[in-house]
Amino acid sequence: MKEEKDGTYVDKLTLDEIAKNDDDMTREAIKNANRYHFKRYEAANAFTTNAFILCMRKIGGVIEKDKQSGHFFSPDRRTRVEQRDRYQGQDLWRNGIYIYRDDVLAYFIGKPQLFMGSASAIIRIPPQALAYWVVTNAPLNGGKIYSMPSVVGSERN
Repeated sequence: MKEEKDGTYVDKLTLDEIAKNDDDMTREAIKNANRYHFKRYEAANAFTTNAFILCMRKIGGVIEKDKQSGHFFSPDRRTRVEQRDRYQGQDLWRNGIYIYRDDVLAYFIGKPQLFMGSASAIIRIPPQALAYWVVTNAPLNGGKIYSMPSVVGSERN
C-alpha cells in the first residue's frame, strides 16, 4: 500500500487564510526585491524572461501546464508557477510571475510597468513612450542577466 504524502501547511488553511498568507508572502518578497529600469518595453520583457529562467534553474525544475488550474507545476508538484494579470490601480505592481516551492512564494517577477520618474506614478500610455521598470526578488547575483546592456538602473525596493 502506498503511503500518502502529508501535504503542506496550506492544506489546513481556509480560503481567507490562504489569501492573507499569499498577500503577506508577496509583501515580504517585495521587501527583498530590486527595481530595474529600462528604456524600452522589449528590454524589460526580455529581462523578465531571463529572470524567470534563472529562478527555475535555482529551484531546479521543469514545469508543465495543468489543464484544470491553468498553473504550471513540476512533475512532483512541489514547484508551482502562476502568471497573474488581475490587479489594477495601486496594485498594478502585483501583476507578474509568482514562483512557489512547497506552497511558499520563492520568487516574484513583476510584469514590466510604465513609470514617469517615480514608482508611484504609473500611467497607462502607449508602449513606445517613457520608460519601464520591473520589480523582482529573483536571484540575479552572478547570473548573466547583469550583462544586459538595456538595464539603465536598479534600486532597492
